[in-house]
Order: sequence, then structure tokens, then C-alpha cells
Amino acid sequence: MKKAIVFIGSNNRQSFTKKMIENIFDTVDTPFEVEYVLPEDLDLRPCMGCSHCFYNGKCVIRDDSAELIERVGNCDLFIIGSPTYVHHISSETKKLIDRWGYLTHCFRFLAKPCLTVASTDSSGASFVSSYLFKVCSYLGFNVISKAHFYKVDPKLENEISRNAQIIDSYFISSEKTVVPELEAIFNTIKMTISKLPEDRFEKKFFYKHSLFEFETIQAYLNSSEGGTNV
Repeated sequence: MKKAIVFIGSNNRQSFTKKMIENIFDTVDTPFEVEYVLPEDLDLRPCMGCSHCFYNGKCVIRDDSAELIERVGNCDLFIIGSPTYVHHISSETKKLIDRWGYLTHCFRFLAKPCLTVASTDSSGASFVSSYLFKVCSYLGFNVISKAHFYKVDPKLENEISRNAQIIDSYFISSEKTVVPELEAIFNTIKMTISKLPEDRFEKKFFYKHSLFEFETIQAYLNSSEGGTNV
């Protein structure tokens, strides 16, 4: 059975965002153990802006952030969903992203499959979707689908079905295809990290996972290294 971790940036346990994601998992054929993580479940404090993490690869705040990073790193599918507040992500979603900002420097999640979910009553979800896609891609996630859910949409079932099919197709396939945007980001980050001093955490991470040896993240996924780490 596959393990999915779902972060929902809403303090409402019966939120529209959560219901849509639950409907996706009710529709998929792939068996999943699903863990929902809501803001009130976490001891997650705001970023202090001290920049320690950007130079040392570790946050000085002692809360649940580091443990969540490890759990997401070990799961099979990560989903991040946010309601749309004033045409943007929720403050709770932004708090998580701010705390994980330093991980965008090292491609931390190594092309792990990810689904982004943007929900809204009527408008604004397109910006939220684009923002989540960009952030998750720089974190190293392979965003296999960007889900949009509008309460006023009479065809919500179509979007639920579309995303369920994408998830099933990904896990049925023996070859895990990487989206083109992720390849471009990987090459940019690899070039940048190659020029850093040897003691920088980003370079140590790339050496640990032999990432400098691969021209593409697709080649990494197809390798024995990628198979054991993603």
C-alpha cells in the first residue's frame, strides 16, 4: 500500500479543500494510506528571518517542521492544498512554505510525486495553483497535476476524476516521467550548486545523492540511486 501525506492549509477540518481531496482518494484505484495534516495538528511557528537555514541547512526553531520534512521525504505521494484567500494561498500554507524555503536551494524532495490543489468559491484559484506549482517544483517535487476546484463549477466530478486518473496512471507506470519544468529547474540548481564551496549544505546534499553524476533528474529516477530515494 502506498503512503500519501496531505497538507491542507485550512483550519477548517470540514473545508472544501479537504473534501475535494478526500473525493480524489475515494476515486483512485491505487490503495493508499492517507495521512491528513492540518495546521492545528502541528507545532509550526513562523519563520524568524534569521537566515541560519540558508547557510547551515537546518532551522534553529525546534518544532514539528523537521519531522514533517522527513515524513514527506519518506512518503510515496505528497499533496498540498490551499483555499484561496484574496487571490492567494492561505496564511497557514505560506507559513509552511516560508519554513521550507531553504530547501528550494538543494532540490530536497528528489522528484517525489506531488499534487497541488487550489480551491475557491468562485475565483482566484489560477494564481494559487501557479504559485504552488512553482514553489513545489523548486522544492524538488515532481508536480504530476495541478487541481483546481471551484464551488460554483457544476462539473466538479470531472476534475476529481481527472486527478484520480493521473495518480493511478503515475503509480501503475513502471517509468516515472518527470515534468519538463522540473528538468529545467534541476539543471539550473545543479549548475548553481556546483560553484558553491565544498562545505555548503546544498553541495553536501548533491554529493550524498550522487546528483552531480546525472544530466537529468529523469536519469536519476531511472537509476538505482533514484529508485531507493524517491
